[in-house]
Amino acid sequence: MALDYGNVAAREIIKERCRLADRNTDLIRTLDMINPVLRLTEGVVVKFGIGVMPSEACALQFAHDHLDPMIVKVPKMIQFFSDESNSPWSTGYLVMEFMSGTPLDEVEDLDATSITRRLTRVLDHLHTFTHTRPGPLGGGPAHGLLWSEYSSGQEFSTLHDLQAYLNRRLAAVRGNGSVDVTGSKLSLCHLDFSARNILLSADGSITLLDWGCAGFYPSIFETWSVQLEARIRPNPTWQQTVSALIARLTGHQKSELEALSRVYVANQKMAFSNPKAELETSLLMQAACGLAWGSGASLTAATSRAAD
Repeated sequence: MALDYGNVAAREIIKERCRLADRNTDLIRTLDMINPVLRLTEGVVVKFGIGVMPSEACALQFAHDHLDPMIVKVPKMIQFFSDESNSPWSTGYLVMEFMSGTPLDEVEDLDATSITRRLTRVLDHLHTFTHTRPGPLGGGPAHGLLWSEYSSGQEFSTLHDLQAYLNRRLAAVRGNGSVDVTGSKLSLCHLDFSARNILLSADGSITLLDWGCAGFYPSIFETWSVQLEARIRPNPTWQQTVSALIARLTGHQKSELEALSRVYVANQKMAFSNPKAELETSLLMQAACGLAWGSGASLTAATSRAAD
């Protein structure tokens, strides 16, 4: 009898298979070795790691249930769970449907004009879904390159919360551009819309993967993330997609792109007070050094262990 990977009873088996997986032969997605993807059966995979969050499962399920598969396909979410260890950074397991296709950055002889038109249609379709509260589906801190290496470390209850976050970083980095999101419409944004996360199937359909950064944000955030991807991983097709998106912007919206880049630079260069991240660090150091963390002795021990 075939194992039902959507059943709670299968969780320990899934965790064991992930633990024993050979990273050289068993994984089908190794670009992100922190959160690799393991194929469980012909039609089922599991993405696992400390960066796999409940918010990604919520976004995946919403996208699968609401997006038009004639425009873009999304894997079906089978189940999500996390380990019950005492570590502040638990491992998440997202079990989902396997989708066949070739990553867009590996497709040869691609018709850049045609695919650009289809990709902009995908983004326009996503942005028709709106919400009144910014941030990930299901709540929690925002994730992605616009925030910081791991997350914003805070939830945005309102657009004013989001604006305050942006203003603090804009004030720290000189430059051009400004952004005011307080009156913005909050659209469904993927925020990791890149060639490596898009599959082109044999039948010509498009599949969008990796919903870990998705949430409801002003749509200009999406344009900024696509532009950043083009800068990080130059690709002729992607450059054309970026050009098509920017061509639709007003002068003010282009100014907002510049401002968002300053926010990104601020997060890369500076440390901002982050109560949630500071708590996680404290818990992690307590786990490594014992409850005496905070004393001079524990600091010396931590330094010694780090040097080892």
